[in-house]
Amino acid sequence: MTTAREKIYFISDVHLGASDTRMEQTKHRVLKSFFDYIQNDASELYILGDYFDFWFEYKHAIPKQCVSGVHLLMQLIDHGVSIHYLSGNHDHWVQEFFEKNLGITVYPASCTVELDKKQIFLCHGDGLSDLDKSYRIMKVILRNKLNVQLYRWLHPDLGIPLANTMSRISRNQDRDYKKYINDPSIHAFLQKKFSEGVDIIIMGHHHQPKEEHFEGKKYINLGDWIHHFTYGEWSHDTVLLKKWTKHEIL
Repeated sequence: MTTAREKIYFISDVHLGASDTRMEQTKHRVLKSFFDYIQNDASELYILGDYFDFWFEYKHAIPKQCVSGVHLLMQLIDHGVSIHYLSGNHDHWVQEFFEKNLGITVYPASCTVELDKKQIFLCHGDGLSDLDKSYRIMKVILRNKLNVQLYRWLHPDLGIPLANTMSRISRNQDRDYKKYINDPSIHAFLQKKFSEGVDIIIMGHHHQPKEEHFEGKKYINLGDWIHHFTYGEWSHDTVLLKKWTKHEIL
């Protein structure tokens, strides 16, 4: 039975910094209420990408729109919660700041963890669908180490606004997240991972909360914190998909 300090939580696609000031304040308040709730019983928090709508760290600077989100993570860490961060397609330029300055474990792609003798595969989920073929090419370019280093040569006053603009364009071009719900290529990916011995798959990116069972296996998409405010909770040898409703959202 899960007891105090043994719970593990999973979230994805918060996209802090994507909205106007009023909506950002609302999102921050709701997320803080959730973090305040879990800080006393969580041993770990897994963030499966796109916590920020855009993240890029220079040697001596980070985007100011990300500071409040970093502060929320620091408060969890101060309460003894271990945080694991998987890069998404909006925050894939996470570098050494999280690990060296905050003590957060960073995974540049995916990872597999074992919980109660079950293999849990975690990833953001971008580029897995055949609907994202053009993005797969862009992903290679954007994550190329040389390209990242070259971009760092841009002054933050130029580089950060430019990246914010590209992030907004990307978000506006891909609003139809429901197209992934019955995507056969995603289904094929899930079946392949299950055949490799994985018991549970948890992803984000699609912004549509979903729980699906496959002959004793389970797939969960965590949804988002823009419209759904959903999260995963490890409890009683499995992951439950839940919605944060303890505080008024709007």
